[in-house]
Amino acid sequence: MAGVGLDCLGTLGCIHSAIRKDDMATKNKPLLIRLREDTRQLLDRAAEDQRRSRASLVDEILREHLEARYADVTSRLDHLLSQAR
Repeated sequence: MAGVGLDCLGTLGCIHSAIRKDDMATKNKPLLIRLREDTRQLLDRAAEDQRRSRASLVDEILREHLEARYADVTSRLDHLLSQAR
């Protein structure tokens, strides 16, 4: 399986590891950003509090901020309708 590292334990662990690594590789693209020290501290606190990765939080925050203004009309309507449900 592509993307399986040495960190998998047992068959189920290897399958889970392979799915996660392949899934992340196809959906997420690496990006290097510079943050002010206080912003990084806030991000670290939020990640710890929500038990999520910093990358996950940054992706969600940027998407929410930019989507309202820059997403195409269909995406914006889908987002608005999903919130109404």
